[in-house]
Amino acid sequence: MDCPCGSEKKYEACCQAYHKGEILPNALQLMRARYSAYALRLVDYLIKTTHPASPLYSENHFAWKRHLAKFCEATHFRHLEILAFH
Repeated sequence: MDCPCGSEKKYEACCQAYHKGEILPNALQLMRARYSAYALRLVDYLIKTTHPASPLYSENHFAWKRHLAKFCEATHFRHLEILAFH
C-alpha cells in the first residue's frame, strides 16, 4: 500500500517505522507520520506524539482515543500538501 503521507513510497518503507517507534529525523517527517496516523486511524501514535502543552492534549486518554477514532473514521484524508519546510 502507498503511504498516505504522499511521499510516493510504500507505507512499509515510509511512515510505518515511525509508527512502530523509530526516532523521527525532523518536524517534516513528524507531520507526514501524524497525517498517515490520522488516515490509518493509529490513535495511540497520535496521542504519543501530541505535546502535553497542546490544546488538543487530554489527560483522559480513554475518552481522547474514542474521540480521535470517531474523527478519523468520519474524515476522508485525501492528501497532504506541505507548502514549506525549513
